[in-house]
Amino acid sequence: MVGIHYLGVGQRALLRPRVAYTFCHTWRVERTDGVVLRFASHDKKIKFDGETYEAIGASATDLEQTEGLGESDFEVLGFLNADSLRPADLWSRRYDNASILHRIIDWQRPWPWYWLRKHRWWIKTVGFSGGMFRAQVHGIERWLSLPGGSRYEFDCDLTLGEARCGATPHVVLAAVVDTVASTGTPILGEKGDRRGFTITAGSWVTPPRDGLMILGEAVSTNGPNKGRKVQISAHVGRQIVVENDFTFRIKAGDTFVLRSGCDHTLRTCTDDYAVRPRYGGFPFMPSAQDLQQKAIET
Repeated sequence: MVGIHYLGVGQRALLRPRVAYTFCHTWRVERTDGVVLRFASHDKKIKFDGETYEAIGASATDLEQTEGLGESDFEVLGFLNADSLRPADLWSRRYDNASILHRIIDWQRPWPWYWLRKHRWWIKTVGFSGGMFRAQVHGIERWLSLPGGSRYEFDCDLTLGEARCGATPHVVLAAVVDTVASTGTPILGEKGDRRGFTITAGSWVTPPRDGLMILGEAVSTNGPNKGRKVQISAHVGRQIVVENDFTFRIKAGDTFVLRSGCDHTLRTCTDDYAVRPRYGGFPFMPSAQDLQQKAIET
């Protein structure tokens, strides 16, 4: 028996035999560093859209969608336990902001006109709970709620290095760790072994003024922390302290790319980056105290 199957409003109908559909979920995960992984909720590998998807069996997911333009949240539990995902990469937050192309297909007929659903998600955070990794992701609706415009306040609200700012951050491309903070050798008051370290003199010939690296970032370029990015919280001379612990212990010989930060004040904009005409704040705006003062009689 032949039935008519409509593809959608305004599209032509296809004549094809009625069949029993065999649906499964597929996920194409693309990290920000270019690594791509593919998974399918099936008991064997599936070739689909010119790519091979790893079989992970039944998947466990929790989907909550909102009406209209509200943001959707999606908790992924299943494919995060696949053998190809290394715990070190998950702990190192290398899957933050990774995109997930989620499709439901007929695994016996993996052709476009048999797709039931297609959606793209972005990973917000990856956590560990109940003996398994869990990823919180959100949909394309997040791009509709991005802040825009400028704020009317004393300090600049621009991001260092963006087009409107025009400033160029100070960058150390190959900073080599010389000394690591420990119980016996604290660095800037930090006694941990994952947060404070000193850069060798050879890799940092002319360090910027003390404090300029604060609110900047340290990006690991070798070892198990490679690719991890952490904000700098303290800086004096060649001594650096980062805001959060690295996933793995820092040791002498580790290398980093260091980028300076900005405290969004007029002094930093003028003296350190020389882009005073582009300053995004309003340093001469009246304060609440100025508005409440009485007029001075002359």
